[in-house]
Amino acid sequence: MLAFAGYPMIPELMSAHRVGGRIAATAFLQVRPDYNTSALVWLGERVSSREQRLVQYHAAGALLVACRNAEEQDLETLCQVIKDTTEVCERMDPKIRSERALELLAWCQSSLDRKPYAKEDSVTAILDVKPPQSDAA
Repeated sequence: MLAFAGYPMIPELMSAHRVGGRIAATAFLQVRPDYNTSALVWLGERVSSREQRLVQYHAAGALLVACRNAEEQDLETLCQVIKDTTEVCERMDPKIRSERALELLAWCQSSLDRKPYAKEDSVTAILDVKPPQSDAA
């Protein structure tokens, strides 16, 4: 219930200078995703920045909840945010990167791929995923 009560505070928490505010924002977004592009990009930036690993992990968790609950109109933005965030994370120094957050990003991609309204060509094109080749030749 606290996440719903505190939801209007998310913009303020997202811009907090203290890590506790940013963790609270990610926790609230895990309970109730915000599909505005700015919120999704902010979460991606928390994962792929020099944030503490705890923040990286919880931001990736909020993206996973968003991916699992996404509607068709959210697919393109989510796919792009996941792709961009994953690319940056893979280039990050392993000393500051949360490996668990990177695993959650892979789950995000998998979740988006399984959406019933996801068109194979659009999702695989955005994520640069190659469909499996059939052995029938």
